[in-house]
Amino acid sequence: MHQTVATYAQRQISPPEAFSKAIGGEFLARIKLTGIPVIFLSPGSNEGGTWGGFCSESKYTERGEIAIHRALVEPTMCLPQSPIIRRVYLHEASHRLMEGHAHNAAFFAMNLVLLLRSGDGNEDPDWHYSSLYDLQDETERMSEAFAWGWKIALELASSELTADECAKYIESAFDAWEEELARRDDRVAEARERRATELATFQALQAKVGERWWFALCGWSLGILLTLAFQFS
Repeated sequence: MHQTVATYAQRQISPPEAFSKAIGGEFLARIKLTGIPVIFLSPGSNEGGTWGGFCSESKYTERGEIAIHRALVEPTMCLPQSPIIRRVYLHEASHRLMEGHAHNAAFFAMNLVLLLRSGDGNEDPDWHYSSLYDLQDETERMSEAFAWGWKIALELASSELTADECAKYIESAFDAWEEELARRDDRVAEARERRATELATFQALQAKVGERWWFALCGWSLGILLTLAFQFS
């Protein structure tokens, strides 16, 4: 017989004032994003470190919601700051849009699209706070991933595509980019193998030429010795 467990069920309520101020309808229209549900949580007493939010896999959520730390929007805990709330929301929203990509080039591009769209010129632009943290899974190809992500983000940020459409475009472009990198790596490996074969052939030829010169020198020396021997015999 299976035991039952108790669970919490979500109930819709009005969002905290600080959140509504930071993530309002005008802001969502500017970044062309359909609002993603948010749940505000506080870390347990046994949790170490600090975090501003997180995005669980959809299968572990009730409505595809993302989580934001309650302290960011609760005045009794700290002074809410709209730019921080925005950036945390956009970071976690990017995780929801690019689920399965963690912090790779595709996620970096998606988050950058939203950050570029976010700034309205009245304050420090949000894209200034894009960081290599968003590329931490690309340590082996960091510079290439950074350049690719910026190129894609700049193309999409000024487009009329919605955030969801941008996510699909990035997904497709990322797959094509990875395939091209794989083909390039294969070409490099083939070139290196061809170079190694050519070098081995050249070294073998050098060895044969060296042997022939050695035999020629020995023959020449022997000829001189025989000539001298006949002259003085």
